[in-house]
Amino acid sequence: MPPRCCVGIDLGTTFSSLAYVDDGNKVHPLRVEGDRYAIASAVHFHGPEELEAGNVAVGTEALNYSVIHPDRVARAFKRHMGDDAYRFECHGREYRAEELSAMVLQKLLSTAALVVGPVEEAVISVPAHFDEAKRRATVAAGKIAGLTRVDLINEPEAAALAYGHTVMGGLFKDAEVEKLYGQNVTLLVYDLGGGTFDVTIARYDRDGKFEVLATDGEVRLGGEDWDAVLLEYVARRYYGQHGEPDPARSARREFPFTEDLRVRDPSALQGMLLSCVEAKKTLSERPQAVVVFDRDGTEEKVKVTRDQFQQMTAHLLNRTEAMTSGLLAREGRTWSDIERILLVGGSSRMPMIGVMMDRVTRRPLDRSLPPDTAIAEGAALYAALRSGDRRMKIEEFQSVNAHPLGLRVRDAEREYRNDVLLPANRPTRTTVTKQYRVTPGKSWGRLVILQGENPNPEACVPLGQVVIHGLPADTAAGDMVDVTFSFQDNGLLHVAAVLRPKSGAAPTRVEHDLRVEGTLDDDQITDLKTGLPGIWMD
Repeated sequence: MPPRCCVGIDLGTTFSSLAYVDDGNKVHPLRVEGDRYAIASAVHFHGPEELEAGNVAVGTEALNYSVIHPDRVARAFKRHMGDDAYRFECHGREYRAEELSAMVLQKLLSTAALVVGPVEEAVISVPAHFDEAKRRATVAAGKIAGLTRVDLINEPEAAALAYGHTVMGGLFKDAEVEKLYGQNVTLLVYDLGGGTFDVTIARYDRDGKFEVLATDGEVRLGGEDWDAVLLEYVARRYYGQHGEPDPARSARREFPFTEDLRVRDPSALQGMLLSCVEAKKTLSERPQAVVVFDRDGTEEKVKVTRDQFQQMTAHLLNRTEAMTSGLLAREGRTWSDIERILLVGGSSRMPMIGVMMDRVTRRPLDRSLPPDTAIAEGAALYAALRSGDRRMKIEEFQSVNAHPLGLRVRDAEREYRNDVLLPANRPTRTTVTKQYRVTPGKSWGRLVILQGENPNPEACVPLGQVVIHGLPADTAAGDMVDVTFSFQDNGLLHVAAVLRPKSGAAPTRVEHDLRVEGTLDDDQITDLKTGLPGIWMD
């Protein structure tokens, strides 16, 4: 391995990629499948006899198997990260989204090892709107795959770093350039991937500071949703019922024809889906495409025009427009405040995205970043920054939290309410401490962490809890506890508590780990790591 090799991974819903920064400050995307820089985020489990030998296929080969063995192929599991209820069952065993993601990571890391040697540390990108449970699940996936340290970066931030390096003059110092650019540059990153959507406002300043100003998005809005609408349209033709899908149904994810076909003939459905994905790509280049699929042994064809596709998916496009315009309005900014508008993510290549953004912004749109590798390259650059490399121009990196975070407390009327400590879009270097009364005579307590800004705890997402043991047995009325919310270097939430007796006695630190609902602890990660099937390497 070179003296310094910083690795970044784009763990995507549909495709994943890896890049690294070598000791000479060169950023290299990694070829992982022949000439491809990205692999499909799909896992195929071979038959029981092969599985006993520890073999699964990951990538394009796995995706191709989905027509033959649809029940053995897992895909789009990124959408289920942090969801303890999700399981993919195959050959009598259930797999969590973390395990499936770890298999994709293993394929990337195994390929990287052939080029740079064994990789033990990496930065993995996540959607900016990922919550704490999904972020912790991503870290767990990295550890299951064999990484000893996993740091996270939000995908739009990674894109902005890649842009600064490849387009705006590089992020490493040289003999002639001591500061970043000599001017302030404000970016808006519109990131529409396969499964998620983020919009982020960020800024480089002349003093070498990279700062995220605000972010918004959805973790279940991406190219997969455009695919689903087109698939429903074609499925209607499968049943001989012509006509456009009802946009209201599509917005509620109601796809009756697709669901019926999923039960009747899952192999036919998978073949139809793959053809729909290719047709979607074709419609980005040409005004018409043909979806070809098998119907009872007969090749069927359904023509789709770009105008039809745009009309049937307009409700999805409108959601991204509303979030983009809404974020700008909430920040009190206008489009004249934005110097660069970056369109990233594979799904942003659809012409309807550019048309909409041009209409809304009336500003030049930048698509210069390589769609398959930009996020991974930005993650690798962040890994170099995290390594403390003094050759980087960025002297300060500042992100924000995407979700409001609070504590469930009881008010004077003994009613539970949500006390928000960290509103959304606060810098992640922010540390907030608030003081609360302790229930007298209790030797333990429980801090329930909430995600959301509604005062009613029932309307918020219960993120997790910190159970505090070892409180002094003589806690009295008037004793107070300081609760502190902060973020660790890897971007995960940290909660600490300090008991301050009314008597004036020395404070007692009662810090305990935050246990996030549905996530894995270290022992579970170790067990899954040892039981992970081996990756089939070409």
